[in-house]
Amino acid sequence: MGLQCHTGLYGRGLYFAERAAYCHENFAYAVPRTQLRTRLIYARVLVGRKCECGTATEERLTKPPDGFHSIVGGPHKFNADSAEASRMCVVYDNAQVYPQYIIEYEKGC
Repeated sequence: MGLQCHTGLYGRGLYFAERAAYCHENFAYAVPRTQLRTRLIYARVLVGRKCECGTATEERLTKPPDGFHSIVGGPHKFNADSAEASRMCVVYDNAQVYPQYIIEYEKGC
């Protein structure tokens, strides 16, 4: 589950959350003309050598630091009102991503 950001916690990159609940709460696609149907993308991400950032952020990145292929950080919340937090993986080359499935589901009862 990912999102391309032009600005963000780790700069301009493709963001992927470890927890689907984080994406469901903040980024899920509501299927038009349905009451409760939602879609998320399940992707395989080639992280290679990852730079572990913990909760520190670097908003000006346009590529990973030298010697690394990706950034991993968090857990982060989308905003103060969010219930869900997740670790993030950020890659800066979309060739590192394979969108494997589109998962459509009905929001909880």
